[in-house]
Amino acid sequence: MAQVFISYIHEEEKYASSLQFLLMQLLGGKGVPFMSSDKFHVYAGERWIERMMTELAQAKVVLLMLSPTSVKRPWVNFEAGAAWTREIITIPVCFRGLKKDDLPKPYSSLQAVDLSAPEDHLYLVR
Repeated sequence: MAQVFISYIHEEEKYASSLQFLLMQLLGGKGVPFMSSDKFHVYAGERWIERMMTELAQAKVVLLMLSPTSVKRPWVNFEAGAAWTREIITIPVCFRGLKKDDLPKPYSSLQAVDLSAPEDHLYLVR
């Protein structure tokens, strides 16, 4: 099981994949972050909701890929809530024009990072 869970919407998979690649590079390839909407992380015939809950339960960190579109999606909010109630470190990752100062509650109460700010890349990994 992965220790990092990346929550994102299908339409923004390339951004989540880029973040996954960045993390793998900066962490020296120690583990592969679980991608919530990647069909290659949930296998054909698998009960996907059970897999999501198992991955969330075993994650140490949940990265929420939040854009102006995804922040309004129920599934991202569902995964965020599941992480929150399990007291898993939950990090809002802002991109595609969503700024940290624009995060709605309860996301705004969490320390967030902005992928458009290069200094936040290393901050996220630390």
